[in-house]
Amino acid sequence: MNRRKPLMQMIGLSLVLVLSNACGTTAAPVPSVSGMLTPWGEDIPIAGRQVVLCQIVGEWQELPADCVLLESAVVSGEDGGFEFFDVPPGAYYVLYDSGRGDFDGGLERWGGHTFSWDDSEWQKELFWEEEPDDGMAQMLAPRGFELEYDVDFLLLYFPATLLLGDSPFIVAHNTGQAVEDHVLELVVINVTEELPSMVEFPVLKFSDGRSGTYMRLFD
Repeated sequence: MNRRKPLMQMIGLSLVLVLSNACGTTAAPVPSVSGMLTPWGEDIPIAGRQVVLCQIVGEWQELPADCVLLESAVVSGEDGGFEFFDVPPGAYYVLYDSGRGDFDGGLERWGGHTFSWDDSEWQKELFWEEEPDDGMAQMLAPRGFELEYDVDFLLLYFPATLLLGDSPFIVAHNTGQAVEDHVLELVVINVTEELPSMVEFPVLKFSDGRSGTYMRLFD
């Protein structure tokens, strides 16, 4: 009796199953950006936060540099983690929801727009639903931030981070540097076509309250 035929059939079947499993397995997509939010204060939520990128135009060593706001955001997970996929190579700022204003409406209004910090017109519309006659905007200061800093730093820090008025966005930055060292350190992500870019930064969140300290931005 020829016992080779059943044995060969079994080997052939095993090879078919192995090949079928190999062909049916697809590699998980690799994110362009993988990030983690940390709370700036015990009561600051990190889950369910909306995050969007703003692609820097030209040289970003001069802060704040102009950037083009992307048109789609992601939402952080329970642990504060978030990912972006298929992001074109380049340098990016990170913006997240402030807790004030309408983030989705702001993204619809400003997605694709170039934020230029030398141009006050978009700031007027972003910081106020209706521009006040006196040109004043509330400063949304992080916990521990002393407003006795020099005026030049205040005029740089609050507009550059969008921590003013009813802005739905906050530009991610090292709040510790701003509070302790009076230094503006915006988070910059360099996206390449190779390994995913990793980033971690503290987040703030503010209520819709209107009390606080104000600064004059526009005449």
